[in-house]
Amino acid sequence: MYHASMATSVVSDDVIVRLERALTGMVRLLQLPRVVARVVGGSGPGLERAAYGALRRIHDQGGLRLSELAAELELDASTVSRQVRQLEAAGLVARRADPGDGRASVVVLTPAGKRVLGRVAAARRRFVAEVVAGWSEEDRVALAGLLERFGGDVAACLSTSTPSVSWSEESRP
Repeated sequence: MYHASMATSVVSDDVIVRLERALTGMVRLLQLPRVVARVVGGSGPGLERAAYGALRRIHDQGGLRLSELAAELELDASTVSRQVRQLEAAGLVARRADPGDGRASVVVLTPAGKRVLGRVAAARRRFVAEVVAGWSEEDRVALAGLLERFGGDVAACLSTSTPSVSWSEESRP
């Protein structure tokens, strides 16, 4: 488990360098257009990459105000508003009166949005299953546990500190 005091004890050793490079490489690979197309190809009506995250959060919360969705995604409200308009135009989300405040609206998934989200999630799981097909069950379980732990520790680290990064000449890798 992440502890803020541990951050100062981390030294730039070979393992940390390997972890940083592996994570950077994995994120880069998973964001390549050909990977995205392979993972979600045929699962949805030409969804932007960011649409899955928005649909997932709307689904998981049972509906969100635009401001709440923007906060969840850590994006500007105008960006989220544009994404929601595109999702509305595709028939995947709809705005409903907020039951707690009739003056406000909540974005909810439509039945079509639920179907698309289910197909994309299933395609993503098939891709992961394909990638780890040659791994032992023990290795798959270990990786899942470590990734869950890492994700939790990243979230905890982000909630307790706000380091500033400078891209000046002196700090470039």
